[in-house]
Amino acid sequence: MISTRSLSIIASAAGAGWLVMFMAVPAARAQNHTPHPAAAPSQPADEHLGPIYHWHMEKKTDALSGESSTQPIGLKFVAGSNGKLQGLVRATAYCSRNGVSVFFLTDVSDGDPKPGFPWYSDDSRGDDEQIADVRIRVDDRPVHVAQGFPDVEEHQVYTNTLGLLFYEPHTAERAENDQVNSVTTGLPALDGLVRGVAKQAAQSNVQSWQNSAAGPLSDLVNARSIRVELPVTTFDPKPVLDLNPQDPVLHKFVTECNAKFTR
Repeated sequence: MISTRSLSIIASAAGAGWLVMFMAVPAARAQNHTPHPAAAPSQPADEHLGPIYHWHMEKKTDALSGESSTQPIGLKFVAGSNGKLQGLVRATAYCSRNGVSVFFLTDVSDGDPKPGFPWYSDDSRGDDEQIADVRIRVDDRPVHVAQGFPDVEEHQVYTNTLGLLFYEPHTAERAENDQVNSVTTGLPALDGLVRGVAKQAAQSNVQSWQNSAAGPLSDLVNARSIRVELPVTTFDPKPVLDLNPQDPVLHKFVTECNAKFTR
C-alpha cells in the first residue's frame, strides 16, 4: 500500500528495508501534530523563508508507549516560480547507529495536488526498494547525486517523505561484517569458501551504498553549506535548501552524535 503522509503525522524513522545503513533512529515512532499549511499565517516568519534552514529542538512523545525523543527540526515555506507560496518542507535530523539521517516531509494546502518524489526501483540493487535521485552540493565541491528513500511504516510507503544518510566512519566495516558473518553452512571448510565470496559481494555492496549516501558524517560536522535540491514532483521550480550545518542547534546535535563514534 502506498500512502501520502499528512503534515499532521511526522515521520521519525526510516524504512527497515535499507539493509544495515539506513536503520534510522528511535525504536518508538513518535507522532506530532502541527498546523496545516492552510492554517499558516499569510506572512510566515522570516526564519521560515529563503533557502537556509534554522533549527530548533522539538520533543515528540509517542501517544501509546509514552516514550519521548528530541530531535532538531527545521521548517521552510517554498515559493513557486510566480512568487507565491506553494508548500512547505519540514526537515528532521536523527542520530542512529549508522550516523545522522535527515528526513524531509513535504506538504501543501488543502485542495492542491499532493506532493511526492519521483520514486523508482533500481534493478541492479536486487531488491524492490523505492529510491529517488537527489542532487547535493557540499560547500564548493562538485554536485553529488545521492539516493533518498521514503519512510516506510509496516505496509505503508509515505511517498511525500524522503530520507538521506550521512554515515559514520565504521558503518561500511560493520555492514560488511554483518553480511559476511550471516553466511554460514555448518561445515567449517565450506564456510570459509562461502565467506570469501560473500566478502567480495559485501565489499561491492558497501561501496555502492556508500557512493549513493548523502555523504560521510564528517561533512555534516565540518561543512559550512550543504545544499539539497529536492525533486518534489509538484513544486516548480525544485527547491534548493541549505541544511546550514553550522547552525548552533544542528551543529551541537550532530557533534554529540559524532562523538559516539569517535570515543
